[in-house]
Amino acid sequence: MVLDRLAEKGLTLNREKCEFGLSKIVFLGHVISSEGVKPDQEKIKAVSETRTPSNSSEIRGFLGLANYCGRFIPNFSTIAATLRELTMKNTHWSWTKTPGCNAADALSRLSQNQACRIRHIADVYAHFITDNAVPKALTIQEVRQKTSEDRELVEIMRRIKTGHGRLDPKIRTVEAELSVVDGIVLRGSRIILPKCLRRQTIQLAHEGHQGIVRTKQRLREKVWWPGIDTEAARFVRTCQQCQLSSNNTRPEPVRTTVLPDGPRQDLAIDLMGPFPSEEYLLVVVDYFSRFQKIAIMKKITSEKDHSST
Repeated sequence: MVLDRLAEKGLTLNREKCEFGLSKIVFLGHVISSEGVKPDQEKIKAVSETRTPSNSSEIRGFLGLANYCGRFIPNFSTIAATLRELTMKNTHWSWTKTPGCNAADALSRLSQNQACRIRHIADVYAHFITDNAVPKALTIQEVRQKTSEDRELVEIMRRIKTGHGRLDPKIRTVEAELSVVDGIVLRGSRIILPKCLRRQTIQLAHEGHQGIVRTKQRLREKVWWPGIDTEAARFVRTCQQCQLSSNNTRPEPVRTTVLPDGPRQDLAIDLMGPFPSEEYLLVVVDYFSRFQKIAIMKKITSEKDHSST
């Protein structure tokens, strides 16, 4: 999938600098794997084995090293508060074992708890997205039940979980965005609804007889399926209440002017302006010969204009 995306964007790689089939990689002091991002053990070891600082300058160096992993340590600012106080001017230097141990202990526990913590955050976030993507008047239990009965969505879930299964071409174009959360299929943060709930959802989005654009906007906020825009537009156009309340006045059809038998029988006259020069153009065209006469006017009132040419 990564190579396909690189080829799609026209990017090339140096094969000698590439590694394939890895379960994890170390990048800029972070370990990236299927479990998420966590600090490199070498960084944690460097902090844990740092010698006891003897002055404020060494404290600053230690904090700089610890800050590299600070984003992974809960309440890091509180833990390091005592150390920061020792770097301030006019502060009496007094080192005890406690501040150093606080930082080192937090880092040692980090490697054990980080994976579970990342998975927990991901699960909470995914369920939050799913709960908030359910349209009004529908329940998450109803969506989950109907999803399990929809053959197309069942096939999509099988494809996501196992990598096997056939996908509709329109679904295949967004395959990289698909996920499954608690029996519900998502495209990004939007639910892919089963077919039996789609018309009901369009009716909800059209509540208040919104126009086509507004109805589509409401749908896009929470749900998606192939052809959603087309179905929404068709539903709004066939809404009887909207048709009755809309203005059905049609413009008069354009009529072709009958060509006269000779010149100077029918003339077309039009006034253009004002232009930036505060002048106007009076244009006269003969329908038969197409002869044109143009006069530049500074006034367009009934008073005589001596400036015309």
